[in-house]
Amino acid sequence: MKRFALLVSASFFIGGAYAQLPPDLATRVSLNNQHVDLRLVYQPAADSNHLALVIRDGDTGTTYNSTNVVLTVPDAAKVSLPPGFEVFGNEGDPLWILPQSQNPLLLYMGFSAEGIPSGSFNSPAAIFLTSIQGPGNLFLWQFDGLSGMRLVMNSRDGLSPEDSTRPITGSHEHFNWGFTTNGLYQVTFQASARRPGDTNDITSMPTTFLFAVEPLPVLPASPWQVWQAVHWPNTTDTQIIGPEADPDNDGAGNLLEFTADTNPRLSISQPRLMLNIITAPNQASRTAELSLVGRSDASSLVDFRFEASSELRWSSPVLMDSLPPLPIVEIPSEGGLTLWRAAEPIPHSLDMFRIYRVGVRLK
Repeated sequence: MKRFALLVSASFFIGGAYAQLPPDLATRVSLNNQHVDLRLVYQPAADSNHLALVIRDGDTGTTYNSTNVVLTVPDAAKVSLPPGFEVFGNEGDPLWILPQSQNPLLLYMGFSAEGIPSGSFNSPAAIFLTSIQGPGNLFLWQFDGLSGMRLVMNSRDGLSPEDSTRPITGSHEHFNWGFTTNGLYQVTFQASARRPGDTNDITSMPTTFLFAVEPLPVLPASPWQVWQAVHWPNTTDTQIIGPEADPDNDGAGNLLEFTADTNPRLSISQPRLMLNIITAPNQASRTAELSLVGRSDASSLVDFRFEASSELRWSSPVLMDSLPPLPIVEIPSEGGLTLWRAAEPIPHSLDMFRIYRVGVRLK
């Protein structure tokens, strides 16, 4: 006699809610008061991309790709423009400045060509400001005792090859960095240099660096954050309101209850999971269909993952095929409910033990 057992298990995948940075940026390393250089890297043995631009944290000796870091400009960097600096704006206008001289509260930000052997290029490599996307303008300048202020980059009057600097090979240099308003800035640089004996320059890929000038605009509360606030007003303890938490001890985490539109504070209100075994009319095949009753807007809020396994350890689960969702009209809900589904074929001749689960993760 064939034995065929099916169990249903509910699980979830941890997701996060972010107050200011969008989720795709919030996982980056935040640098806010370190000695940091935008460093030029020379890779002569590479097949292509002989030049690259990275972020170098001089305090820890750590190098970051541009996509792994956010450069934070805190509100402590904000000043009001005095008279005589009309190039930056009107008297009294705000300007967030990372200064040329080191301040322990702020990033000490420069450009570096350190680590490149002498004689690698005919002349110092150039680093160009090629584009900026953000709510305001960016200025880079230096002060010296002879010529006063030397403005080297200025996005306010449009960008050109003049918006550039040429750090001496083997050294680094620091500037004042000024941002005219708060928000997120995507600042793109590109480097070029010419090697001895070459007739053409080598260039880096355009490389975009993210600056977060505080205070960042507060993003509207997401449906997940609203749901948390409704069920736990004025509570911030992630052991209670976090996506993995299960304060009512019903075996379903908060994120699954959010998706299933059930009450996370009431153990008898549990996500409605269903498993159907569908046999073809000719008895030649069977299909296991796993479904979850959930919010109709769930596909815009979470990613579903329906899985099957023949072992309790779930060491190698099989991802089930998604089926078109079915709206539910029999169960009243303010936002509407939908049956979210997935299926897998079951060989009719196979004697097997099979368990199923559904997981959700915040987008």
